[in-house]
Amino acid sequence: MGQRKAVNVVCVAFVALVTVMWVATAIDKTFDMGWGWDSQILWLGPPMILFAVLLRFCAMAIFKFVGGNP
Repeated sequence: MGQRKAVNVVCVAFVALVTVMWVATAIDKTFDMGWGWDSQILWLGPPMILFAVLLRFCAMAIFKFVGGNP
């Protein structure tokens, strides 16, 4: 149970961090704010989030399989 909760917390924290970076970069580039955010996150952010969610689902499947074995 603790492993599942930890995976969920780490996944949510990672997705939140990438989302904040993506939004800050989009605002910086759109309004020319001069914050200096790296524009690569605009195209790398969505695949990073998809991979994190896929990794979470794989971890949950492994935990379910291992937890089901006596």
